[in-house]
Amino acid sequence: MCAKKYIKEAIHNVENNLGKIGKCLPPNVPTPLTSNYQPELDISSELQPDQFHTYQQLIGMLWRMVELGRIDIHLPVSL
Repeated sequence: MCAKKYIKEAIHNVENNLGKIGKCLPPNVPTPLTSNYQPELDISSELQPDQFHTYQQLIGMLWRMVELGRIDIHLPVSL
């Protein structure tokens, strides 16, 4: 599968999954993370057991995108 097709399919899958829980991707985001993001200060609640698998899938898709040439998202995915 070519990189462009994989990324389109991944975005489509994420949009479908978010739609099921009443959420959507934000439009026209210039960077993957805000410029002032500090992971050590993140106070997000922990994932519930049913959310853990979804998180693993998302990270796996992002790593595959990095491997396919989207080096610009390498640092945010690592964080």
